[in-house]
Amino acid sequence: MIEHFSTANLATAHEIIGRYPKPKSALIPLLHLAQEQDGWVTDEAMRQIAELTATTPAEVKGTGSFYEMFKFHPVGKYMVNVCTNLSCQLLGGEELLAHAEEKLGVKAGGTTADGMFTVEDVECIAACTEAPALQVNYRFRHRITIGEFDDLIDDMVALWDHLGIDQTYYVGLSIGGMIAQGLAAKRLDLVHALVLSNTGAKIGTSQLWQGRIKAVEQGGIEALESAIMERWFSAEFRATPQLDLWRNMLIRQPREGYIGCSAAIAGSDFLAPTSGLRLPCLGIAGSEDGSTPPDLVRETISLIPGAQFQLIKKAGHLPCVEQPEVYAKILLKFLQDVGYATDN
Repeated sequence: MIEHFSTANLATAHEIIGRYPKPKSALIPLLHLAQEQDGWVTDEAMRQIAELTATTPAEVKGTGSFYEMFKFHPVGKYMVNVCTNLSCQLLGGEELLAHAEEKLGVKAGGTTADGMFTVEDVECIAACTEAPALQVNYRFRHRITIGEFDDLIDDMVALWDHLGIDQTYYVGLSIGGMIAQGLAAKRLDLVHALVLSNTGAKIGTSQLWQGRIKAVEQGGIEALESAIMERWFSAEFRATPQLDLWRNMLIRQPREGYIGCSAAIAGSDFLAPTSGLRLPCLGIAGSEDGSTPPDLVRETISLIPGAQFQLIKKAGHLPCVEQPEVYAKILLKFLQDVGYATDN
């Protein structure tokens, strides 16, 4: 018996295989699992996958090598895939790739000396209407400029490494839940468990968020205040004096912050990276949430095998505000179940 997967990942591998009528059908998710463990698909991993699925290492590699997302050699912690297909090419994709190569000091296909970044020139990534586009660890960045690329790379310098953080139990609500998905996709080694609360792998459309951005630019956050309060809170909560506190919090924030967050949500799609995650996960939704409805949260966490789902009734987009005791009880139970010492 070849032993390459960790004990936990081996258990996950058997669980994945059990979903299919034939073990061979599990090749793709097992390749994802192997790549998540090691950063790339090693020969040892392919041999164990072959043994688990009653195939040969050649069949495993033949299947995986058909897809661009699988790497069969060491790559950087961050994969920067720059599209240079037709739409992106016409709108500056090749110039963006050239700048990426200059900024990071490697040619396409190469990895920086510190092992942080690998740059790739890729074919169409299905973002033609948002060209020029690139992906970082398969997270989309749309209509990106050379200046924004520099900011993106600089912002990804390993802050947690600098702070000495080596393991987290990450709780993300709304846009924080999108950040949680992106972080787990980039640094799974740092994230032991996820709580995705009132969020989605993709929230709304780019057109929807661009419309909100335009409204705030023209009329301030006040232009959207009533609609936001209705989406965020249940009718019962909106009838209480507490609503005024949250309305004031919303309209007093800098409009630049709201616009920036809206732009980030508009350009984010985590369907692919989140579907590759393998870690303990809890999804929480509010029954009256008009921003990220329960079905969206349920659909998002269904991308992660074994994820749990909790629906909090009589709560909207912020169940921790409307039903704080229920929210805390659900959260603490999950953290205890995954090994976090909540009495610390």
